[in-house]
Amino acid sequence: MGRYQEAIAYYDKALEIDLRLAEAWYNKGVALGEEGRHRQAVDCYDKARAIDDRFLEVWYKRAISLDALGRHEEAIASYREATVCIKLFGFSRDWYGMPHEIMYKHIGRNDPCVCGSRKKLKRCCGH
Repeated sequence: MGRYQEAIAYYDKALEIDLRLAEAWYNKGVALGEEGRHRQAVDCYDKARAIDDRFLEVWYKRAISLDALGRHEEAIASYREATVCIKLFGFSRDWYGMPHEIMYKHIGRNDPCVCGSRKKLKRCCGH
């Protein structure tokens, strides 16, 4: 049994000092998710990814919480965003047991960009 409430209090203290700590937002999200507070966890993950969009664990844990909330399409999109980051930034390891059909799904340069801009990947985040 984890001491999640205590951990959340410490992350809140860290965030009082500096709201730009992506790791604190991520870890707070993990603790909230472990408590079943997935809506709040997703909010924390969104704040972490706004600070550091290469923080791959955020995309993965966000997908888990979205799935727990029944927001399956958004969860799949979050997995795909992680896959794009892996391809763009050179991460090649099999990562956190992500389902292979999502992890290794080909995302073409002409597919819509995962950032939501409605541009093609090659004209947006895929340079």
